Amino acid sequence: MDVDGPYLYATKQGYVLRCACCGRLEVCFRNLLLSANEEQFCSLQEIVSRMCQVSGAHPCPHLWNVACVSGAGSSKALLDAGDVREMDELLKGASAIIELEAMLDATLGPAWRHAQS
Repeated sequence: MDVDGPYLYATKQGYVLRCACCGRLEVCFRNLLLSANEEQFCSLQEIVSRMCQVSGAHPCPHLWNVACVSGAGSSKALLDAGDVREMDELLKGASAIIELEAMLDATLGPAWRHAQS
């Protein structure tokens, strides 16, 4: 992904981007669109990871009714175990990029983001 672009990570089912204006993270997964700060994003990633573990630990299929409410309204979706795994992959990928950015910021300072190749 382009370090100057807003997209942190993408899969076939969605993407995570960082808003250039406010720095919030936007998660788009199928018909869900969520906006979160980094702390909220980390909480979401932990919850989805736990859902993924529960879905994988039991042979019966799980359906998760997910509802997210924000000042802009609410989003709802019914996710099966496959959906949860795909969302987990998306969030883990974005989380890895966020961690990498933090390491680069600590090592090189914020100037690395604007360096020309």
